[in-house]
Amino acid sequence: MAVCLRHPDRSATTHCVNCFKPMCAGCVMRRGREVFCSTRCRDDHLHRTGQSGATLHHEREGRRRRGVLTAVVVVTVAVVITVILWMVRG
Repeated sequence: MAVCLRHPDRSATTHCVNCFKPMCAGCVMRRGREVFCSTRCRDDHLHRTGQSGATLHHEREGRRRRGVLTAVVVVTVAVVITVILWMVRG
């Protein structure tokens, strides 16, 4: 059984799609369904497959927008619940 490249005391659960080095779950860097061992391997893979840095920027921007949207929804729900409780008690 293969062991993690960085953690020889752990079993490897997957391999980098760029360099095929074994990794444990703690070392995995995900990009969609693809897993990489480092940002260098991720960037090499993106360059080799014709994907640009703009793709990474758009992915990060999308994650940030989802995070902001989630925060807005949570705050809105909290305000609505607070108002309803205030009205029921008043």
